[in-house]
Amino acid sequence: MKRLLLLAAAVSLSACALDTGDVDSIDDEVKTTAVCATQHEGKSADGEAVVVCDQTYQALPFVRPPKDTTKTFYVGISDMMEGGRMVTRDGHEYALADSNGKVLSFTQSTTNAIVKSIHMPSNRNLYTLYKVSGEVGTGTDPIFKTKIDVIKATSIKPVILISGKAIDTAQTFGAWEGTVAARKDASSFDPNKRVAVRIKFSTVDKSAAHFASWQGGTSLKDGDYYVVHGTVENFSSGVVADDGSCMPSLASLGAQSPFYGAKSGDVSLQRIGGMHIPGDDEHVLTMPAGAQGWSVTAMGSFGRFLPADFISTKAGSGDMTPHGTPSGAGISLDAVTKGGGSCK
Repeated sequence: MKRLLLLAAAVSLSACALDTGDVDSIDDEVKTTAVCATQHEGKSADGEAVVVCDQTYQALPFVRPPKDTTKTFYVGISDMMEGGRMVTRDGHEYALADSNGKVLSFTQSTTNAIVKSIHMPSNRNLYTLYKVSGEVGTGTDPIFKTKIDVIKATSIKPVILISGKAIDTAQTFGAWEGTVAARKDASSFDPNKRVAVRIKFSTVDKSAAHFASWQGGTSLKDGDYYVVHGTVENFSSGVVADDGSCMPSLASLGAQSPFYGAKSGDVSLQRIGGMHIPGDDEHVLTMPAGAQGWSVTAMGSFGRFLPADFISTKAGSGDMTPHGTPSGAGISLDAVTKGGGSCK
């Protein structure tokens, strides 16, 4: 009887280990890799064991998962409005497919076991990197009936969570240079005529909010995000540009300044998940207060802020358009590493 009890206990413990092993153990390769400058072992809001990235690397790529193989891939998930695409570190996009090559949707194939295993559809893709096991192949787009690249996945699991602060500072902190549409009059702009601008982001405030799981869903405890603050550096005086030249002040343009009427060049930036509809993920730039003709905010993909962007070696850039009026306005920016300081 004693031997039977011991055997039963051993079987029970073994069953527990089998039930929780995949969920409660961090992926061995990720665990032993310096994927970020600062990281720790933790759990997602769903109880899955992951590596949490507290601070990214300062040079590209910002996050560095283990190498891909012919059977495993580390990916971010983007284009949720199109059903979702898995994006590898080289920027290649793959649709999700089953073992037969049938294309699946992260937003529509909600009964599929693989889709369910990563709690899709959701905004978790805004801060999670996944390990996909499977094979690369081709499938047929269910809408356009064209051939597309797919990963015939046998499993997907979250392996790296990038903290909100790491995301909101790594890709935006520092200087950005580009152009703003030139002002035509008080309420319209010429998108084909551009004025040079330099913005620098340097401080951050924690947002009390977290991303919702999905439309009308519960709050994701690990989905925090921040508001990043900066200023238009050439708002009232010239500034040294990335190429060493002197970028003129916008104030020198008088009433032709794109931000004429604003008292300062203060701006702020934050991520919005599902801004208009689920999957519509935007960066929202609050424009200099008082600028004539501008809506309060502009929106677009400022920089590169999805997890797939963090494993890429491509530098950030962004195009922002007003959230409403005015006609023709817009701002385009690229990350730069040099310049700064006043000039004449």
